[in-house]
Amino acid sequence: MYLTFYKNHCKKDKIIVISKKDLVRKKEEIMIGKKFLIVNLVFTIIIALAMVGGSWDTSLAQGTVPTVTPPPPDAPPPLAPAPPAPLISSIITAGIGHTCAITPADGLRCWGLNESGQLGDATFTDSSIPVNVVDVIASGVIDLESGIKHTCALISNGDVICWGLNDYGQLGNGAITNSNVPVLVKGLVGKIVSISGGAKFTCAVNDVNEVMCWGNNSNGQLNDGTRISRSIAVLVDPELVNNVLMISGGQKELQGVTSDGATNFWNGEPIIPVTGLPEDKNAILSADRFFEGGCSTSVDGVVNCWGAVINAEVEGGVLDHNLLDSGGGHACTVTGEGLVCWGENGTGQLGNGSLNYHGTAAQVVKGIPSVVDLAAGLNHTCAIIDHELIKCWGENTFGQLGDGTTSDNSLPVVVK
Repeated sequence: MYLTFYKNHCKKDKIIVISKKDLVRKKEEIMIGKKFLIVNLVFTIIIALAMVGGSWDTSLAQGTVPTVTPPPPDAPPPLAPAPPAPLISSIITAGIGHTCAITPADGLRCWGLNESGQLGDATFTDSSIPVNVVDVIASGVIDLESGIKHTCALISNGDVICWGLNDYGQLGNGAITNSNVPVLVKGLVGKIVSISGGAKFTCAVNDVNEVMCWGNNSNGQLNDGTRISRSIAVLVDPELVNNVLMISGGQKELQGVTSDGATNFWNGEPIIPVTGLPEDKNAILSADRFFEGGCSTSVDGVVNCWGAVINAEVEGGVLDHNLLDSGGGHACTVTGEGLVCWGENGTGQLGNGSLNYHGTAAQVVKGIPSVVDLAAGLNHTCAIIDHELIKCWGENTFGQLGDGTTSDNSLPVVVK
């Protein structure tokens, strides 16, 4: 034991003797008291900051000093989340020498021949690269169709707009002059749910299954009981055209699939069935706008063609009934083998790397891994690959392949 004299512990003549062990304990008690005072002070500061909108961390619970973060001066409120981007369909269509397409990334654009204003860009100048169609909000377009030199779009509110060649009133705006900007179709009844472009006429179906047509009627293709061409939409005669599930405009006639599954065509006369097809199994139809004929697929996935497009052996069966289009003597669809085309191939419109005619066996198009939509023009073909990428092949006299050149190509090229 050690003896220690503490002045503060002296009372009169007494000397208090404290052991080393007691001294250590006294020091520990003093230190604990100081820590208690510090902790209380920190909590007081934290509570005060919380009352004025400050923030702190929870490090005190781990025995460390908390980090106190005061609120920044005049801090702006957090930004509201951005609204979702409008859903835009991916659709493509083709005429004699022009192509139009709509995609989420690029909106509504056209390229190629523009002598009649069919590109809709307010000019009459051909373009080998896509140009924007003016005065159209892409997110509102739900269907896109073309004739030989005109194009029409169906808007989500039921309106139809058209642009391009108008020598027979096929734009439906009450005039017979060409338009290089979209014009509104007049005379439509009800809400339109689908449209189809014939060679020089256009037709539409409303939500109660009524059919209306406008444009060239020299062969009775408007089916209104006359052979007078119309520059505004007129209802077809229900005695001639009825029970229609879908329509497709041809060169000189309106074609369609009726509720009994039969494929028929009308040109001002009573219904004329297309012979050689299954009478009750047709699912989709694509008329040839450039020559007489067309193609259809059955519910069993079998393709049948007539007229300018010869029947070909299509391996693998049709995967999507909506992916079928007839061009000028050639046609394309999607099967288990991929995208296939058959028929005329003088400019490489079959996309197989050759110029040889293939009327009996469908040819697999090279370099097309998937197809969202496809379009067959007179002598060229195009496909949307993945909602963004577009490829075209075949004739390119007017730049209808959209690759920045006017050179034909028997293999798919990327649209710029």
